[in-house]
Amino acid sequence: MIQAQPPKSSIVWVLLVFLLIGLLASATVFLLSSSQAKARDSKRLVDIARISTALEYYKLSHSTYPIETKALPLGVPQTQRLCDAKSGGFVAATAQCEVEYTKVGIPLDPSGDSYVYQSDGKGYTIVFITEKETQYGAPGTYFAHSKGINRDPKVQ
Repeated sequence: MIQAQPPKSSIVWVLLVFLLIGLLASATVFLLSSSQAKARDSKRLVDIARISTALEYYKLSHSTYPIETKALPLGVPQTQRLCDAKSGGFVAATAQCEVEYTKVGIPLDPSGDSYVYQSDGKGYTIVFITEKETQYGAPGTYFAHSKGINRDPKVQ
């Protein structure tokens, strides 16, 4: 008795289906990672705007920005809030403040890094890094100043 062999074309079709599923899965992962990077960049820009607003309120009250001549990481345990000058400017979450300018605290960068602040009192710079193109340009290092956001590292 002769047994019928399965047609070889059905094996080819099964392989093609698996190949197609693999390609679709790869494309989905790629698109998701790209969307997540854009979302992190959006959060960075919102964070920088919130910190900049708090710094402007601080300057209105004290006629100067908090002076930090060396690079100061923001959002780490020692610098989670911006308080009045009498309380020390950037302080830990547990510190007592007479006046707090950051009502919800200073966040870390969405990737877990910190934003970096520096100021001579007249102007300030906050350093942050984008992953994708934003309204400010290509991915890379940017500097937020009292005058806006650009690629110029000088305190403004």
